[in-house]
Amino acid sequence: MGTVREQILIASTLSSGTIRELLGSPNTGTGGGIGADDATDYMEQAVIELLFMNEDLVGLGDQNGLKGSDIEGNLYIALLTGDPGESGDQNVEAAYDGYTRVPIVRGLSGWEYKDEGAKNIPVATWQPNDDPLVTVTHFAIMDSLIDGNMLFKKELPSPVDINTGDQAQFNYNQLAVKMN
Repeated sequence: MGTVREQILIASTLSSGTIRELLGSPNTGTGGGIGADDATDYMEQAVIELLFMNEDLVGLGDQNGLKGSDIEGNLYIALLTGDPGESGDQNVEAAYDGYTRVPIVRGLSGWEYKDEGAKNIPVATWQPNDDPLVTVTHFAIMDSLIDGNMLFKKELPSPVDINTGDQAQFNYNQLAVKMN
């Protein structure tokens, strides 16, 4: 009987009009997929508000939409000593005595929607470094205090040396996450 594609092409020769393929062949790599870069401003804001502010994405799919959590929970900020890559390699996470990821509430007390993205409200401060020099090159937003998944990662504008006794800190609105 042939594939669906062959059946459609045969059907098109039997009709008076011509079927026009809009995205090309999925087998040749010329097909058009939708990616994050193709999201509308509405969708970018809705996803940011769901992930960071725990706000419902109203009307998605049905009348209830995509619901935020009943309990806000936290996102966790991690310091990294190298590029974790797209896989989110956690082997590059800082590991000095006293280091732990810093929690920020997934809600309106932790994040605000500003300048087309989520920005932190509380200051994120790490415990003092009790070890020799640690050089931080990246930071990440994680879904768990220990292990878990890396959700977002970003290179710092320049490496930051955290000497013995120093504390790393992100001030109000310094953490900015955009979807575009």
